[in-house]
Amino acid sequence: MKFPTDLTLDRVLHRLPTLANVLLATWIALLIADLLWPLVAGKPATPLPENVPVPVIEPAAKVSVPGEQQIAALHLFGKAGTPDRKTPRVPVNAPDTKLALTLRGIYATGDRHQGLAIIQNRKKKENYFARGDSVFGLATLEEIHADRVILLRNRRYETLRLPEKWFAVHSAGKVNKRIHKRMSPEEYVESMRGEMKKIHKMTLREMNNPWQYLYFEPEIVNGRMTGLKLTAEEEREFLARNGLEPGDIITSVNGIQINGGGGMARALNALSDRDDEDPLELTVMRKGKSQSILIENNRAVTDDKH
Repeated sequence: MKFPTDLTLDRVLHRLPTLANVLLATWIALLIADLLWPLVAGKPATPLPENVPVPVIEPAAKVSVPGEQQIAALHLFGKAGTPDRKTPRVPVNAPDTKLALTLRGIYATGDRHQGLAIIQNRKKKENYFARGDSVFGLATLEEIHADRVILLRNRRYETLRLPEKWFAVHSAGKVNKRIHKRMSPEEYVESMRGEMKKIHKMTLREMNNPWQYLYFEPEIVNGRMTGLKLTAEEEREFLARNGLEPGDIITSVNGIQINGGGGMARALNALSDRDDEDPLELTVMRKGKSQSILIENNRAVTDDKH
């Protein structure tokens, strides 16, 4: 499947066949704007930010999304355990790993011990990983930064970085056109969002497993992540066919509870690995009421829980 060539994010998003396309869409736009705007203003580029807030897509009015520091304090993915005294301290600049792994995406918070990473192995299989997870049995995920993750292998720390092509989205000619237009950072980000919405609509229509590409924002209750809230109005038609609607909060996927980083990673993996013919069982909260939705052969059966 190919996206139209006039979409500038085509080459990036076409290479990310996971839910990370849309989960990180706003984060990518803001990051690119931060990297490229200094070229317009004639200022030196700022380094990649170490702390990146949880990306969300225009949260609903009733949902209060905490700021970066608040998110870090909430321990959405659990508190990091006391480090083993025998384990050496993580170096600031760990050497690049020699493992045949590719970092495909990052869901970062203000705490390097929290978040999710999407990593692919040499067989092109990719999964979501939280801190402390074994990465395909090769290493342990130790830290998650804005542009890289730190792995622990044989008691030595190694760095796995995002590919450089992530940050080379625009050709020089397109950058020059932006310079001549003297776009503000806000205008630039808005134009990127418009392009991503076009790609998103096309994705839901044409991808074999559109469940990987749904927009959502984390639902937080009493300082804990309890589910994933569907937020995009442009998804209404797709959701309706599957017994869902914007505003629903998915609390479990095929029996996997979304209750923090580990549960979220397993639930997202279940959606990503799903074939179109596989049954899908979701538990959702709708207007304060829990519902079980079974989807088989593109047909949704809803059973209210009173």
